[in-house]
Amino acid sequence: MRPMKKNTMRRTLPLLGVAVVLSACLLAAGCTGQTPDGTDNETVQGTDLNGTAWDLLSYTQNGSMKDALAGTTVTLVLGENNTASGSAGCNAYSASYTLDGTAITFGPAVSTLMYCPIEGLMEQESAYLRFLDTVKSYEVKDETLTFFDENGTAVLVFGKHVPPQPEPLVGTDWTLVSYHTGDAIVSVIAGTEVTAVFEEDGKVAGSAGCNRYFASYEVNGTEMTIGPAGSTLMACQKEGVMEQESAYLGLLGTVKTFTIEGETLTFFDENGTRILEFAKAVPPQPEPLVGTNWTLVSYHTGDAIVPVIAGTEITAVFNEDGQVAGSAGCNRYFASYEVNGTEMTIGPAGSTLMACLNEDVAEQESTFLGLLGTVKSFAIEGDRLSLMDENGTAVLVFAKAETPASLPLVGTTWVLDAYHLDDIVMPVIEGTEITAVFDEDGKVTGSAGCNRYFASYNLTGSSMEIGPAGSTKMFCAEPEGIMEQESTYLSLLGAVKSYTIEGDQLELLDERGWRVLAFTAKV
Repeated sequence: MRPMKKNTMRRTLPLLGVAVVLSACLLAAGCTGQTPDGTDNETVQGTDLNGTAWDLLSYTQNGSMKDALAGTTVTLVLGENNTASGSAGCNAYSASYTLDGTAITFGPAVSTLMYCPIEGLMEQESAYLRFLDTVKSYEVKDETLTFFDENGTAVLVFGKHVPPQPEPLVGTDWTLVSYHTGDAIVSVIAGTEVTAVFEEDGKVAGSAGCNRYFASYEVNGTEMTIGPAGSTLMACQKEGVMEQESAYLGLLGTVKTFTIEGETLTFFDENGTRILEFAKAVPPQPEPLVGTNWTLVSYHTGDAIVPVIAGTEITAVFNEDGQVAGSAGCNRYFASYEVNGTEMTIGPAGSTLMACLNEDVAEQESTFLGLLGTVKSFAIEGDRLSLMDENGTAVLVFAKAETPASLPLVGTTWVLDAYHLDDIVMPVIEGTEITAVFDEDGKVTGSAGCNRYFASYNLTGSSMEIGPAGSTKMFCAEPEGIMEQESTYLSLLGAVKSYTIEGDQLELLDERGWRVLAFTAKV
């Protein structure tokens, strides 16, 4: 019932005695609760609002009620611990509240600080939170909740909230919207993304804003515990990102229960405090397997997920000709691969044979090359590539790398990594170096491993032809096979019909478009 204004109270006093008599008569007669016009009065005064949830239907504006914006949802959840929370349309908010009969008041609301570009949404949100602070009483009628201000004017009208069908916990891509730190709800830093994907095998992984993280989890009904999180160890320079990441990973360890309502996942601690709130993410369009520069983020060995050693880089580029190549951290590697749907096999990897002085880097390289041979399937989610073994375990996880600016063909010293011979990728013999330098005057020169060589070349766009090569006539006895390697290299130059450069990688291709010579720029 709305509070009556003072002038209304004065007019009512002379009728009070009549009202008392009338009430007694009605009670004696077993009154039916009907209004004077004979309709049922379904107004429920003083209904306990604790534990109820509502959606905003309208709010006051310029003396009349205005419908909430179409396509937006403003929610109010009145928790058992006298904390109200929900979505104000764009941002999440919370406030304390006090109930006394039909009287209700709200404490100052705190909210996240995101901006949503939908026309009128931020103005509606501001009005909603402002009116919430003016509420003094309420009325529930026909599953409609109305809040009144101190003058008895309706300021907010809600309909009973009907929870949408919840998204599944497992397999949904969740993006963090806000988190609780101290006594405040904090929105995620603009331009950063914190994510979580729960797998059926009891693993959760995602981005903590800078680093990739991974942890185990257990669920029993709505109860949940998340084990200590491991992560990669990169440092991000953007202000506040590392502090946000640390807070997020710490809060994961305090999770005790969870709820999913529609596309919102909420985690609570042992006190029932809402500590993390996620929204369902729309998976980005997957990057193509072929032609994308992939950088390894982590690999699975034993029962552990291990981040790549800081300061090292392991890469992979899958080409259309069924070859994959990249850096294994120390050496360049190359292998064939086959794909059938989401199935994948990778043939034995060859590599250059440089010595890695750091033992940990050498061990990481050996592990990576070994895991390539265990791959049986793959999945791409946005800019993430996961290679799985026969058990479905993600043994190698890559992220899309920004394509570096390509070095110029002319003037760069290119060092041969590998050459193709009878469909076999052959690494350059350890202890030998084959180079190529293309000059502006249409000459290519370099070392063929033993002798210096020289040839002319012609370019038309990406097409290239290299004339017959001449060379000095020295004989090198060691290492074994060096003269055969030199002869093969010089003959393959004559098979070149085009070239590609990606970053510091030069590939010379034959008339079929197959790679015959693969170089890396010399630093």
